[in-house]
Amino acid sequence: MMKVLELGCGNSQLCEELYKDGITEITCIDLSSVAVERMKERLLSKGNKEIKVLEADMLDLPFHSECFDVVIEKGTMDVLFVDSGDPWNPQPATVSKVMAMLEGVHRVLKPDGIFISITFGQPHFRRPFFHNPKFTWSVEWSTFGDGFHYFFYILRKGRRSLNGGESTKKIEMPSICLYQEELEGEDYIFRTNID
Repeated sequence: MMKVLELGCGNSQLCEELYKDGITEITCIDLSSVAVERMKERLLSKGNKEIKVLEADMLDLPFHSECFDVVIEKGTMDVLFVDSGDPWNPQPATVSKVMAMLEGVHRVLKPDGIFISITFGQPHFRRPFFHNPKFTWSVEWSTFGDGFHYFFYILRKGRRSLNGGESTKKIEMPSICLYQEELEGEDYIFRTNID
C-alpha cells in the first residue's frame, strides 16, 4: 500500500483527491495549528477519518526514516525563498532551511521513493539544492502554464547517475493551457503521469 506525505497542506484538497483515486495511506502536515484544525474539521465533515493531519515542521519531520513512498509539496518550499535575497546566491539562512527540508524529505522516503515538488522555482535555481551530494535522487522536470509557469519536479530516490554527475532532464509533455480557475482546482496535478 502506497504511503504519501503532503508537506504544507494548508487548505488544499489534494489529499482528498488522492484518496478518491485509491491512495488511502495519506499524512498531511502543516506548521499552522489553525490550518491543521480546519483541515481536520473539513475531512471529518465529509466522513473521512483515514487521512492523518498533523501539526509539524517540514524542517524537522517527526517520522521514522524510509517510511513514505511519495512526498509531495505544492509551493511549500517557495516559502523558504521569500527572504532569500539574490536568487543566484541565497542567504545562508535560506540555504540552511532548504537543505533541512530536503534532507528530511530524503530521509523519510523509502529507498525507491519519489519526491514531487510543484513550484515557481526555476530549474537553474533549484538544481544546486537538488543535486547536493547528500542526495541519491535523479531529477526530472516539466513546465505547466502560460505566462507564469509552474515547474513540476520529480525526484526519484536511489536513481542518481552512477558516475556521480548531475542527472537532470526535462520531461517533454503535451502542452496544457491552464486558466487560473483550473490551477486553483488542483486538477492539473492529476493530468501528470509520473510512471
